[in-house]
Amino acid sequence: MELVFLKAKQRLAKEISNKGTTPYPLTKNFTSEHVQISKTKKGLHTLLKTLQTQAASGACLHKGLLKRPLKNESRAMMADRVASTELLVLDIDGIQMPGSLTDVRTVAEKIIAQLPECFQDVSYIAQASASLGFKKDKVSMHFFFLLDQPTQPKILKEWFKLLNYETDILSSQLSLSANGQSLSYKLDPSVAENSKIIYIENKEHNSYASIKPRNWADKELGKTRTKNLITAYVEQLLSNKPVDWDTLGNIYRPDQKTPAATVRRLLKQEVVKDMVDKKLKEVLVNKGVTEEFVLDTMLEAIEIAKNKLDAGNLLKAADNLQDLLEMKPSKKIVTDTLEIGSSTKLLDEIEENENKMKLQRKTEEPINE
Repeated sequence: MELVFLKAKQRLAKEISNKGTTPYPLTKNFTSEHVQISKTKKGLHTLLKTLQTQAASGACLHKGLLKRPLKNESRAMMADRVASTELLVLDIDGIQMPGSLTDVRTVAEKIIAQLPECFQDVSYIAQASASLGFKKDKVSMHFFFLLDQPTQPKILKEWFKLLNYETDILSSQLSLSANGQSLSYKLDPSVAENSKIIYIENKEHNSYASIKPRNWADKELGKTRTKNLITAYVEQLLSNKPVDWDTLGNIYRPDQKTPAATVRRLLKQEVVKDMVDKKLKEVLVNKGVTEEFVLDTMLEAIEIAKNKLDAGNLLKAADNLQDLLEMKPSKKIVTDTLEIGSSTKLLDEIEENENKMKLQRKTEEPINE
């Protein structure tokens, strides 16, 4: 994929320090530099080094492609506005966050952890704005992601708007613009446009960090809110009442728009399921219900069924015993997949965007050993 950087006679940067603020320069003419990177792990590292090198030289990033290279000339009408992009840039502007806000990696991970799941298991580059550390509890950052597939900028722009409404950390901080005539978004939708300039220099901080994903559920395991949730969930499982998802959601994340959905998502994670199983066994052992107790109870049931000549209950107890001892043949899951095409008009300018839904049928079949 191609990246475009722009240079001018003066450095394209804003400086904020204890002495005051120097705004971005008003520049008319630019010279472009075009860099190729691969969409691989190595390519992400190349992107980091390229951003740092270009930032040090006083350049800025031109979000999209140009119709042709520039040489000390205006960029007016030169952006290829309809070209698909393979670079996703998030511009987080002035989010309020408590705590220390000077470490780029720590702040970036806190923000990403509150974005949708698609951001949780991918590597990315975070860049602090020039204002980091100077605006008390407010944070502005850029995030750079490599996309698997080329995507239309207008689709990204509409998605960014949707994220502002559906992501709690963003929707809770929506406000009116200075003129009171429109909404001020914390995630800037306009950054999706191919003509957008991204200022990448920050002299006051080591402003870049390349961040590998840590599983969201793994990060949640050690938190007090998760431990409290697991305890409450196990208590409900052992009661004679159905699980109260609203109660569990309010124990875990009452700050979320739909706490019940959030807690259901967490409890589907394998590492959390293991934690629930461990807690469940712990509670049962404390009540005297161990594996030995269950086995002794089953053997007693078999003996009673024998004495009563009750073949039905005898077979049922033997079947349960087989499950306990894992004596039944292994089974495999066979999945039949049916793809159904559907068309949705996403934007007026886009004729059709093909999506696919998958229906799955799962059956159990014995494995021949």
